[in-house]
Amino acid sequence: MSAEDLSDKVYDLFKRNLRIARLCLRNLLATGRRRKKLRAFSDQPLRLHVGCGPVLMNDWVNLDIDSHPDIFVDLTRGLPFRDGSVSLVFSEHVIEHLSLEEASYCMKEFARVVAKDGTVRIATPDLDYVISKYHGDWKDQKWLSTDGQDIHTRAQMLNAGFYRWGHKFIYNEEELRLLLLSAGFATVTRRTWGESDLPILRNLERRQDSKLIMEASKG
Repeated sequence: MSAEDLSDKVYDLFKRNLRIARLCLRNLLATGRRRKKLRAFSDQPLRLHVGCGPVLMNDWVNLDIDSHPDIFVDLTRGLPFRDGSVSLVFSEHVIEHLSLEEASYCMKEFARVVAKDGTVRIATPDLDYVISKYHGDWKDQKWLSTDGQDIHTRAQMLNAGFYRWGHKFIYNEEELRLLLLSAGFATVTRRTWGESDLPILRNLERRQDSKLIMEASKG
């Protein structure tokens, strides 16, 4: 191994350890808020809002790696909850920020912590929709008026969907269904925006570009 390769490995290890230390410190500082929220679920299964950002949902435990969640969590390192202790998981515009390998691990963690009768709801951009816009009227998308004012061609639009905002992997229904089934879920159902058989999972989406919404359960 060359000195340069060794230096890169040491630097990567330093960054990982620094990230872990930051999460531990943040959770230590937020201990009071975290205990108060978890105490509310002491006699019932948890409901997790994963990747909450600035949107804190009442009656849910809000998780994120940044912002001001109830608990700081790095999804690439697992979830700090017991097996089968969670009734519901909701995550919007998160999975596309993970590599395919990281997402596979994350979905397995969801399957681990969710109870047998629990449900996971994932909302994310839809690759098939993006491709259809590329071949059709690509300018007819609301996000272009707010986050895409510098986009002038369909190729720029397509690449923005793939690479902007920290995106690492964009799913279509086939790919997300396969990922969830591979993680250990037995039933995977596509849903429309704001719709669910479970009233508590209705009208949770806040992003109009959440075109791909899937619910998964182990039962």
